[in-house]
Amino acid sequence: MTVSASTTVRSDLVALIEQELLGPRNGPEEEIKGTPRAAYMVGALAPVTIDPTLAVAAGRDEGADPAESGLAVTDLDLITNGQSGVPVPTDEDPAEEDEERDEGAKGALTHPSSMGLRFQVPRECGVLSVTGSWGRYGSFRQENEDGRKVQFSRRIPFERTVEIDVRDHAEHVVLPPMTLDSDVTLRVELYPRADRTIVELALSNDRVTALDAPPGDWLFQTKLKVEANSGDAVFLPTRDVLADGYDEVDPERQRLDLQYRHRLEFAIGRTASVNWAEGFDADGESLRRATSVQTTWLPTADVAQTVAGSAGKAETAMRVLMELDLASVDEAFMPLIDGYREWLDKQSALAEHLPSHLTEIADEAIAEAGLVVTRLESGLELLKTNSQALEAFRFMNRTMRDQRMRYQVAAKRSERATLTIEDAVAEVEKAGDAAASWRPFQLAFILLQLPALTDPTDGPRRTSALRPSPSRSAAFRASSRPTTDHWMVATASRSSCATRSGFSPPNSSNVRRRSSAQRS
Repeated sequence: MTVSASTTVRSDLVALIEQELLGPRNGPEEEIKGTPRAAYMVGALAPVTIDPTLAVAAGRDEGADPAESGLAVTDLDLITNGQSGVPVPTDEDPAEEDEERDEGAKGALTHPSSMGLRFQVPRECGVLSVTGSWGRYGSFRQENEDGRKVQFSRRIPFERTVEIDVRDHAEHVVLPPMTLDSDVTLRVELYPRADRTIVELALSNDRVTALDAPPGDWLFQTKLKVEANSGDAVFLPTRDVLADGYDEVDPERQRLDLQYRHRLEFAIGRTASVNWAEGFDADGESLRRATSVQTTWLPTADVAQTVAGSAGKAETAMRVLMELDLASVDEAFMPLIDGYREWLDKQSALAEHLPSHLTEIADEAIAEAGLVVTRLESGLELLKTNSQALEAFRFMNRTMRDQRMRYQVAAKRSERATLTIEDAVAEVEKAGDAAASWRPFQLAFILLQLPALTDPTDGPRRTSALRPSPSRSAAFRASSRPTTDHWMVATASRSSCATRSGFSPPNSSNVRRRSSAQRS
């Protein structure tokens, strides 16, 4: 499969952001100037407790840059704040006694000393393999480019794997801490249920540190990954709307559940976020289970996009529509209406294979979308029976074509100041009808609204609306920037629409939408 240049650029950008914010930037055994606390913003676990009786590192220079000295700063007075963890510095001034201010609970924030995740597996899934990884940074001093002795830090990578047997536990249990390294433990808590066990894991930095909390006592680039020893997909979704026992009663949530029934969540993060590897069978169908779950400090998400599709035999060129005659109305627009009706028929066939508790929800959504077909046909009939409506339609297309052509001429001259108006017009006209054509959904929007525009008492006037996919906002761009994406029509009554019926629009895939500049 060919990977586009934009996909490569995005992947490289994500990798660079991760190196900058999480690290390590220069490999697993990197050496950096200063301290990792100054270099990396996320992924660190502080020592669990500060003991004021422990000695602070000698040779402290209160005026030195901590990024060069390698020494942390004692951010807050522990006795005053009554906190045992490493405090988080803040610039917020406390409220005066007589000042009214909406504030949270009193007390200083502390850096987290543990992170982890929660997930669910079948009661008899067997043994889980948990891999924890992190880095510690040792300090050393060497001369910089100015000949001064400054602090450097060298990363020491760690990776440890332990096994957890979730069987033979009939009630809630906290397992003894599992030692991964000096002052580093894995905490495990099990919550057995009827057919599954909820597992909560936490990687914990158990080190007790001095008031200065030096970077060497911290854990950096922390991560947990969990798999089944068998390699099977054993991780269950936190909620599966296809399973028995579905009990959602809110109509809006029901529609959303139907639409996103294939988007499953297999873990929940604690301090950090999570991601997972979903399992698939030989035919590429989802097993609705995951093969592994893991923590991440920088979560990402791919957003499914709709690929621009063809209008088929429907007429979309403004040049043709501004001269449309009565005899050509059906030929121009019936393919649009027939295409939408055929697509709804396919969704009805898909609905027959849904679980019974979702079938009624799907049928209702499809029926409401079916009302739009009637509205489209009414708009088509109006053009055929009302000469003034047809004349106004032709005038609108002529106006929009002029506007669209002039917009592109202005854009070309803005890009190239030496381009004359005549040359710019010639370039735009060279594109032919592609320079001034409607998107199919825009034409559907116009047909849908025609009866209401000519008859203020039209019954469905307040409930009919176009729902372009994937964004309703595209409908409002129809008057100024017509293009050629797919269309979706739906009724807006009770906030419902065809795109919430739970079925993907035609020609959809996980292709990212081009920017508006690229679409122009």
